[in-house]
Amino acid sequence: MLQNERPKALESDDALFTTLAHLASAVSTVHSFMSKALDLEYIGCHHDLKPKNILFDGKTFILADFGLSRFTDAKESSKAQFEAGEGHYLAPECEDYDKELEKFEISRPSDIWSFGCILAEVLTFMIRGCSAVAEFKKMRAIKIGTYRTYTFHGGCFKPNPTVEIVA
Repeated sequence: MLQNERPKALESDDALFTTLAHLASAVSTVHSFMSKALDLEYIGCHHDLKPKNILFDGKTFILADFGLSRFTDAKESSKAQFEAGEGHYLAPECEDYDKELEKFEISRPSDIWSFGCILAEVLTFMIRGCSAVAEFKKMRAIKIGTYRTYTFHGGCFKPNPTVEIVA
């Protein structure tokens, strides 16, 4: 969706914000899943939030690709060792580019980081259009160690100096 003109069903900002709120609700449901009918209560982590894993049916965003997701009993921790994932939306605590991709423990806040990156791109799309999303990606280009990437951070626990909030 971010590579084309704004869809008719999401022409109004209100419609787009409502759709984003529904997507946030889907992430929240993964993070805290409960079914009274089945007497289940789990906490989960998607572990791979990125635009490619969000489907669009013309008016609604649908959270998809739960292949890396993990669910545990609500009494346990959602923390897990980062194993896999790719893309520019990974949280800075996932792996350290300066130390041969050393992997760290992650949890639900890592999903929130990824969701925030997605929101930044959607808001760029909303305000400036699809060409600005591509420009935003180019602006994020950063070399971390031997890697060239377009992450929203500059490596493990470091900011990407080109990503800033403009008031």
